[in-house]
Amino acid sequence: MRCIGKGAESAVMFCGIMNLPPPPTKFTKFNNILLQAARETCEESMAEAVHDAVEENEGGRDIAVAVDGSWQKRGFSSKNGVVTVTSVDTVVCEAVSIPDVFAVIQAINTTHQCLKADARLAEYIAAIPLINFERTEDQINYEMDLLSIQEEARLKFCTIKQEEFRLENERYKELLNSWGLPDNNYQTQSKKIQQNHPLQKKQKTTSQDPTECNNRFNNLTVEEPPEKIEIDQSEDEDVTPPVRKKYMLLPLQ
Repeated sequence: MRCIGKGAESAVMFCGIMNLPPPPTKFTKFNNILLQAARETCEESMAEAVHDAVEENEGGRDIAVAVDGSWQKRGFSSKNGVVTVTSVDTVVCEAVSIPDVFAVIQAINTTHQCLKADARLAEYIAAIPLINFERTEDQINYEMDLLSIQEEARLKFCTIKQEEFRLENERYKELLNSWGLPDNNYQTQSKKIQQNHPLQKKQKTTSQDPTECNNRFNNLTVEEPPEKIEIDQSEDEDVTPPVRKKYMLLPLQ
C-alpha cells in the first residue's frame, strides 16, 4: 500500500472489502523486498535507455537532455516521487538514391508491395524540407523524380489489380461451369431483386419532375354527362347585321 501512497488503515479497509485476511502489522520485511525489486528494475531500465541513446548518437555521450521531477501529492510532503530524463535527438535526413528507388519499383509484382512503396515514397517527399541541398534546382529535380516514381507505382498498382480482377472473373466462370449453372443466372436474379426492391420505387418516384402532381387517380377515366343545350322559346330576334348605306360624293363645280 505504501507504493500507492496509502497506509495501514487503507490496507485494513481494502482487505475487509475484498474478504481477505487482515494485513500484517509489520511491513519492514516486505518493504525491503519491494525496494530491492524496484531498485533492480530502475537500474536496468536506465542503463538500457542510456545505451540506446548513445547508439543513436553514433557512440557519442555528449547528449542534450531535459530533466523534470514530480511528486505523487501536492507540495513536498509526499514520500513518492518520480524523475524523468528525456534526450533531445537531432533528426538528419539524407536524400535517397533515385536509381535504387526506381529499381525497387520495377521489381514490384503485388498490390501489397505497391501500397508499401507508395507510403514510403510519401515519407521521402515529406522529408524533403529537412534535407540540405546545395542548389534549389537539385531540390526541385529530386522532388520531381520522387513524384514521377510515385505515379508509376500507383499505375502499376492499377495494372496488377485489374489483372487480379480478370483472373478472379475467370475462376468464377469456371466454377459456374463446373456446377452446371449459366453465367447470366445470378445477373438475372439480381435484376429482379433490384426491380422489386422498395428503394428502387422510392428512387423512381423522386426522379420525376417536382412540378408534376401524380396520384393513383391519374389513370381513372371519368365519364361526364353530355351537355344539354337549352333553346329559348321566345320570339326569334333578327340577328342579321344591318345593311351598310352607300354614300356618293358629288363632284365640285
